[in-house]
Amino acid sequence: MPLCGMRCTSSPPTGSRPPASSLALTGARPITLSAHTAAHGGTGAGVAALAKMSARTRQLVGALAAVAVAGVGSATWLATRSTPPPMAARLDIALPDSVTIFSVGGRKLALSRDGSRLLFVGVKGTRLAIYLRRLDDPVAQVVRGTEGAVAPASGLTPSFSPDGEWILYADGARLLRVPVGGGSPLLVTDTGATGSWGDGGAIVFVRQNALYVTTPEGGAARKVAAPDTAHGVYSLRWPSLLPGGEHVLVAIDRARFSSVVDSLRLGVVSLKDGTVTDLGMPGTNATYVTSGHVVFGRAGGIVMAAPFSLSKRAFTGPATQLLESVWQGSGGATGYAVSDNGTLVYHAGAGAGKNPLVVVSRAGRERLIPGEPTGFLFPRISPDGRRIAVSATVLISGGLWLVDAATGARERLAAENEGGRGEWTRDGSRVVFLREGGAWREVVARSWDRSGEDRVLLRDTTRDLSELALGAAHGLAALRGSDRANGGRGDIFLAPLDSLGAMRPFVATRTAREFNPAISPDGRYLAYLSDESGNDEIYVQPIPGPGPRVRVSVNGGIEPIWGRTGSTVYYRGPGRIMLAELGGSPLQVTRRDSLFADVYDRNGTSSHQNWDIFPGGNEFVMARAPRTLGGVSVVLNWRQLLTRQRGTGAER
Repeated sequence: MPLCGMRCTSSPPTGSRPPASSLALTGARPITLSAHTAAHGGTGAGVAALAKMSARTRQLVGALAAVAVAGVGSATWLATRSTPPPMAARLDIALPDSVTIFSVGGRKLALSRDGSRLLFVGVKGTRLAIYLRRLDDPVAQVVRGTEGAVAPASGLTPSFSPDGEWILYADGARLLRVPVGGGSPLLVTDTGATGSWGDGGAIVFVRQNALYVTTPEGGAARKVAAPDTAHGVYSLRWPSLLPGGEHVLVAIDRARFSSVVDSLRLGVVSLKDGTVTDLGMPGTNATYVTSGHVVFGRAGGIVMAAPFSLSKRAFTGPATQLLESVWQGSGGATGYAVSDNGTLVYHAGAGAGKNPLVVVSRAGRERLIPGEPTGFLFPRISPDGRRIAVSATVLISGGLWLVDAATGARERLAAENEGGRGEWTRDGSRVVFLREGGAWREVVARSWDRSGEDRVLLRDTTRDLSELALGAAHGLAALRGSDRANGGRGDIFLAPLDSLGAMRPFVATRTAREFNPAISPDGRYLAYLSDESGNDEIYVQPIPGPGPRVRVSVNGGIEPIWGRTGSTVYYRGPGRIMLAELGGSPLQVTRRDSLFADVYDRNGTSSHQNWDIFPGGNEFVMARAPRTLGGVSVVLNWRQLLTRQRGTGAER
């Protein structure tokens, strides 16, 4: 994998030409240490570089040599260098046995400012956790307190405190901190994610697309900046505090409906007055380093760097491509981390946007739906099983497509500026979807074959609607919405399908999130997700009520769907597809069973069911999860890639 989009070279000092085994970047291929070089120190420029190293560094290089000679696949890091080698180099590091990099949502990597410690989000079996690897220790350890079932699928998105002694991470909608040595996590805020811990004790985070600031102790959060739709700013993402703690790098989404990563631009927000400044640079997930550069992601899994003036809070030169084929999520998370000492880490992968639809049997046998892999989400199968309505890989309103379940042929049902998250009516004649416009959201019914006029079923000016579940004709519908006035976390409402404007709260709390409403085929029960227990769990409740609630899942569950009758609920448990049989009076779970390993895309946040069941009840449609390709790679002295291609020109 090339370290940059162009031909990358890292030449020795003028007048010398190292042998192929020395520590250098030659041709278009990134360097890896050979066993001969590690054992004997190389020759020429490599020996000169080693001679300048500190005793501590020589010890670590010696350890690296021993590992290489022993045939161990990945090299121990090169640490704390008094004089960096005059070339960039890449090393691959091994993950613990049976641990893989989490392949769905959020950032996976973090480096401490001094580059001495690496965090990565790993999965072992059905357990998700943050792992810590110290520079001088080849063994990665689980950070106690961060372990949990894969089911929440929040991605964790860890980062270090400025002193490197604390880890800030997301768990569902909560932002937590834990000592690097592990322990009981402490709550920072219960409604926020993607945080950044900066100088002066400030922590910034995103809540409902707006930027907030709080303290590590979890003080009252203050809204700093909100989306300004009148001026084309629809969300703020991926905050990263700049040195001094008064300004924040963010990704600004200036396009409501187009592909998320493509529409992101870098910006700066003032914590003092909330001013949002567009920096005029396409990008996402940015980090400032003390060399005077901002490193950031760009659509297509590319990592860039550009010189940046802290005093002017502006880029002072063009961006240079450093990496390509890096993992990237649909929301802009990019699989890299960078420190102030010249170390860059990354992990490769296809990322979002290439997750094909597959049909999976109850025994776990998989077959691919034909067609070019595309970023489709939230598949919904028509009642006759012939067509699948899917949303494009963007936010709530990314457009709708119809995919032929047998041939994979596809046609657009709603354009990118129209809507998403479609649901079939029970008779299969229409797809009902959410459409946003101005300050309101609409629920629209459209004939799948365009044989009739659109029907606007609801226009809501007070709530942000994000999910919809349909019952039978003239029955009930369930909607998930957040009240804009009080910043609610999201409640589930019921309404007659023929009169959605008469919705009323059904599951509504101020202390928990409710997601994923699903109405049983007989219209008698609602299945949904709630995190009121501290973990995502599935519940079933009679509708329209009253009646006792039944907890369906054990040890975690998300994304419930119903079988052919109102007696079976399928859900996604910790790493497995589960079923629960319901029966008796009063209603209770009579049997739970595991079907097959859930290695499929959960869309990172449990925000909507990302699978469905065929009418026969024996097959499911899933979106194949993005696969990471290998482990973590380390680029040492990455700034040499910039200086050898162009002058840095960085301004402070």
